[in-house]
Amino acid sequence: MDRNREEELRRRATKVRDGAGKPEGQDRAHRAQAARDVDAARNPVGNGQGDAQADDPNNEMNAPSGKGDRRS
Repeated sequence: MDRNREEELRRRATKVRDGAGKPEGQDRAHRAQAARDVDAARNPVGNGQGDAQADDPNNEMNAPSGKGDRRS
């Protein structure tokens, strides 16, 4: 594992734990949340598809109300 990522995970997991009031037995949950946070910060676009689709004005999900609505 990347040493920088490992250090980021440790720091973030500590912040998550502290923010939750330092509950006992939640290390794995805090570590998992830290991993999601660190990975999201390192790769904010995710898989490269979601944001591109959301920003596409031609995507039917972004159509003004009434247009692109398939419900009748």
